[in-house]
Amino acid sequence: MSLDPYNAFLHRADADGDWRVAVKDVIDVAGMPTTAASKVLHRVPDRDAECVARLRAAGATIVGKLNTHEFAFGAITNSPHFGPALNPWDPTRMTGGSSGGSAAAVAAGLVDLAVGTDTAGSVRIPSAFCGVTGHKPTWGLVPSGGVFPTAWSLDTVGPLARSAEECRRALEIMAGHPLEQNREIRRVGLVTRLFEQADPGVAPVCADAAGILAPGAEPIELPLHEEISTITQLVMLPEAAAVHKHWLRTKLADYGPDVRARALAGLLLPSTAHVTGLRARNWARELWARELGANFLRLAHYPHSELTVREADRLGILLWSEIPVYWTIQWENPATLENARNQLGELIDRDKNRAAVIIWSVANETPLSDERLSFLKNLVSHARSIDPTRLLSAAMERHYINSTTQMIDDPLGEFLDVLGCNEYVGWYDGLPGKADALEWKSKYNKPLIMSEFGADAAFGHHGDALTRWTEEYQEDLYRHQIGMLKKIPFLRGTSPWILMDFRSPRRPLPGIQDYWNRKGLISNRGEKKKAFYVMQRWYRELRDAPVK
Repeated sequence: MSLDPYNAFLHRADADGDWRVAVKDVIDVAGMPTTAASKVLHRVPDRDAECVARLRAAGATIVGKLNTHEFAFGAITNSPHFGPALNPWDPTRMTGGSSGGSAAAVAAGLVDLAVGTDTAGSVRIPSAFCGVTGHKPTWGLVPSGGVFPTAWSLDTVGPLARSAEECRRALEIMAGHPLEQNREIRRVGLVTRLFEQADPGVAPVCADAAGILAPGAEPIELPLHEEISTITQLVMLPEAAAVHKHWLRTKLADYGPDVRARALAGLLLPSTAHVTGLRARNWARELWARELGANFLRLAHYPHSELTVREADRLGILLWSEIPVYWTIQWENPATLENARNQLGELIDRDKNRAAVIIWSVANETPLSDERLSFLKNLVSHARSIDPTRLLSAAMERHYINSTTQMIDDPLGEFLDVLGCNEYVGWYDGLPGKADALEWKSKYNKPLIMSEFGADAAFGHHGDALTRWTEEYQEDLYRHQIGMLKKIPFLRGTSPWILMDFRSPRRPLPGIQDYWNRKGLISNRGEKKKAFYVMQRWYRELRDAPVK
């Protein structure tokens, strides 16, 4: 029996409150059943999902669980077990899915806020169909604990409400921190091919809306646009099959026909399918390096995925490949040396036939000592015995010999082919202008790659050029850095730290880092910071300069 005129609710609580919230029935609410609109799953959790707990702590009254496509594994919301959700604008039309009950409840005014999940459109599609606002956050921004998975590497939890402001409020609560304020919109791209493929009655309305929201938007083409759907399925189907594997063996007949077919398809795909999908995602990300103008990537600190090396081969990008020998490890411990030799040997054996790899790196930022030098010399000899054709390097130590001169005389340099140095002049070392008067000298007549340099900036966080953590500070630092780098006669390469923001438990600053290393030229959401364009201009300048 339906609990409301639109079959939006699957489970409803008799509760009053000023902020009425309901959640999709793949998200746990203490004391309410979680069924995922299926016959297979039925559990009554004793604790809220983390996103629900945060909303409840902020004053939300949880009034029920909302209809969904069975196991959130479809785009219609027509569970054969609980019936379809109906569109409040016209009950003869579908809500879309899989968060169709969430969108219907908001559109009908049954709740102030609904929480849905989005793997491949499951918040965005029903929001569009039902005329409400929905947001798919960056993967990992909202905790997924207590949420039944569809595909773990794609699933996100997101809000649906009647306005963007309400969605923002809910998202900040679920994420556990404020979002960036007053973000400057610099460039907006419009994927015109989508308009060309739309219904003739829909395309002009969307075009008018885009003209109001983003006048001057630039027509763009998305990389791999035609392949995106296939890539998504290659990743999603095997991950979903892994979730349902046991039940597919024991309760196959209890699945609805469409979800049963998709889950079985995931089981029947070859093991290479998921790898191919992940590889395609890596390819899209590496296109950013090409857009920057780079022809060289440092795969820092540890062996990276074999897929990355294969794509570098295909794209013609040169690689520095490294093992995790950094900081203060136990240099005198034979077991530590054996571990490092093993990792280095496995890395070289795996990738020595890959044309992209030009440098094996044996260490990163290791303080000087006799034991350390002996340890690293052993690794250099080991690498040469396995692959005598590649160059050897490491991110070495350097030091000031006076206030304006950095000297590279690390004893390890004698045994390397290419010198590497990490430096953060202007970030950990003074202000950006300090780089202007800085001179670099080396004891060795060998080429140098500046293997790390840069500064943290949160995308959308703005201020003047001396306000740390802003895009303007990072942008200004890169200008000064480039001026310094141009004056190093033995410099042969650079690797700014880092291409993209990445998760780091050592970066807790609330509202800025939030456990992300923010030194990326690109944010963790794929947004290019101002410094990206500074480096892009320099790389284009180097590309177009006459060969000496």
